[in-house]
Order: sequence, then structure tokens, then C-alpha cells
Amino acid sequence: MNYKFPQAVATPLKQLIPSAGAEGLALMRDMMSWDPHRRPTAQQVRLVVVVVVVVDVIIVIVVVVVVVIVVAAIPVAVAVVVVSSSSSSSW
Repeated sequence: MNYKFPQAVATPLKQLIPSAGAEGLALMRDMMSWDPHRRPTAQQVRLVVVVVVVVDVIIVIVVVVVVVIVVAAIPVAVAVVVVSSSSSSSW
């Protein structure tokens, strides 16, 4: 069979999926490899997905903790400002 597939210019995955992270883009690129030996196994894909999800969960937890700390600090900061402004105005 002498069929030649048409050649096309590749569109970067980042352009098609701008919100995807580097790990996700690498995983998609690897999974679409023509060479089956270069494609990741299901076990490798599962490991990458688990790692990415764990990292995302850790980031969310850190953000929530920071927001809670900031929100808890606002009343203290307001009280300090009120006390310092009332004590300085009495002079």
C-alpha cells in the first residue's frame, strides 16, 4: 500500500487548551505519540494524575489556611487601629 497521509502543521496543545498545566500538556502529548513504546502505560498515567491531584489539593488547603488567617487578623488589626487612634486623639 503506497498511501501517504496528508501532512499538516501541528497546533501547540497550549494554544488549544490554555488553562492546562505543564504536566497535563506533557501527559496528553505523550499519550498521543505515534510510537507505542513512547506512550505511557495506564499505571504511569494513573500515577501522574494522582500526583497532580494531590498537589492541587495541597495548594487549595494552603490558600484556605491563608484566607482564614487573614480574615481572623482583620478584627485584631481594626481593634489596634481604633485603640491607637483613640489614645492619640486624647492628647
